Amino acid sequence: MLVDLPTLAPIVTAIFGSADYHLRPATPLWWPRFYGRGDPEFTGHRHSVSVVECRRQQQNELPMAPTNEFEIHDQCERLVYKFLQLLEGEQAKTADLFTEDGQAFKLVGREKIREHFAGIDAVDDNVNVLLCSNLLIDVDDEDHARATNYLTHYVADREAEDLTVPGGARVDGELDTARSITRWSWEFRRVEGEWLISKMQYPEPVLLRKDVIDDL
Repeated sequence: MLVDLPTLAPIVTAIFGSADYHLRPATPLWWPRFYGRGDPEFTGHRHSVSVVECRRQQQNELPMAPTNEFEIHDQCERLVYKFLQLLEGEQAKTADLFTEDGQAFKLVGREKIREHFAGIDAVDDNVNVLLCSNLLIDVDDEDHARATNYLTHYVADREAEDLTVPGGARVDGELDTARSITRWSWEFRRVEGEWLISKMQYPEPVLLRKDVIDDL
């Protein structure tokens, strides 16, 4: 016998007094998977649907559409890559990617962040190349997301001579082993329809080249 889950939801809530109780009706394998986020939990011919999800169906409150989640993922990914691109040579502009009350390390507020990175810009004439890997983005809801990634930082003194490769491209610096490998953590928030960085924590862990450690 098929069970009408939305009809049973109020009854089960009244009896058990918990919205976390799971119904496990006997259902055929072809039962449409309309309930719950993602794939229902299948055990043979049975699957699990929470009363909360049944109530959402009754009130026409659907989970976030996969398309929206993909769009959020794309926007946050672009923020990370844009930040790292600016960090290679236009560091002060990274502040524009933060919310007004955004936090970078211990700096709070967009203008504090701008002042910090502008100070680095003024004294850093090195060639910086940043490689991002293992970027993992988690979407919390339609307005919040988090991410982690690994960052490999190559840095070189700028070549004084006008060296070029056979194809004509300019040689900016001499390649050495990476200066550092770090893991970064990010938080994002949508403000008036625009995704921005709300928090960037100190990198952890931090692996440094030996000569860099000796200079600390």
